[in-house]
Amino acid sequence: MFLYAEKLLPILIYPLGLVLLLCIAAFTLSFAGRPRILRVSIALAVILLWVASTPAFAGLLIDILEEQNPSVPIETISPKDVAIVLGGGLARPQAQPPATV
Repeated sequence: MFLYAEKLLPILIYPLGLVLLLCIAAFTLSFAGRPRILRVSIALAVILLWVASTPAFAGLLIDILEEQNPSVPIETISPKDVAIVLGGGLARPQAQPPATV
């Protein structure tokens, strides 16, 4: 049981999971006849989703991660036999022009 809670709780705390919980709460409150709480929960969901999608929020998260993991000078790292290169498709590869004969 603890394993499931350990995996599910972080997902529900992330902004999108929290917004989905607020939307589910708003949906159930719509049947309960509580229009004020319904409007507040929908407004909170929209505001939370908007704030979490702004570049300022992303920058704040990056700053927190960079503080937890400070950069290390390359000279202080011992040599290794393996290198792992992480990358993503940042730019499309340029198409080669057709060869002329």
